[in-house]
Amino acid sequence: SLYAKEGKLRSRARPRAKLLAPTGQGRAEVIIRCPRRLERMLSQELAEFRLPPVQPFQGGVQGLWTFEEAELACFASRIASRVLWPLARFPAPSADELYVGAASLPWGEWLLGPRSLGLGFDGVHDQLRHTRFSALRVKDAIFDTLRQDGLPLPELAPTGAELQLHGVLHREQVTLYVVLGGERSIAGAGDGMGASLRSRKTWLRRSFASEAGVLALKAPCSIPSADRARCS
Repeated sequence: SLYAKEGKLRSRARPRAKLLAPTGQGRAEVIIRCPRRLERMLSQELAEFRLPPVQPFQGGVQGLWTFEEAELACFASRIASRVLWPLARFPAPSADELYVGAASLPWGEWLLGPRSLGLGFDGVHDQLRHTRFSALRVKDAIFDTLRQDGLPLPELAPTGAELQLHGVLHREQVTLYVVLGGERSIAGAGDGMGASLRSRKTWLRRSFASEAGVLALKAPCSIPSADRARCS
């Protein structure tokens, strides 16, 4: 049966993934998404905030940032649509390997706070041709791991989730991210991103634990529109 198969997959699910920056400490490869053809404008805007250099790609930019710098982009940028903080990376040459990689992560330690969870996914290859299917496989891995640990399941929310995760498939490797700021229109962008980040503050504080202690987040950077460029 399907459940028996997934049980066998979970039994070989550790270790599979490389943890990237689940503690929120140090620098990590952060992705900042934006509407297409606005990548250069976004790079210039982020430079005005005196943030570290970024490398443009189609639909966004990426840079080696600290969590505080990613947080600043959430509140200050008028162009960015989403800011993605990396959790882990694992191989996913097939749907089964995608499940195994996602199931190898310590969701029972991480998902302590959110009552609702959203999942998105980008990227395809010959064995993973539909992003919605890939997102569902990641969801199955998370929920099955929580069930196995006897933990409550968050509500799956397509929009407005307290915690939003996003998978990016590139060359048979999947990187899972926490979405620090959610999708919204460009007008009023900074305010929407800030509200999205504040809604995830409690989960991040509870969940990103390490030997150095729980991630300490600064107070939200509430920046009036006229003063955004001066925030540093």
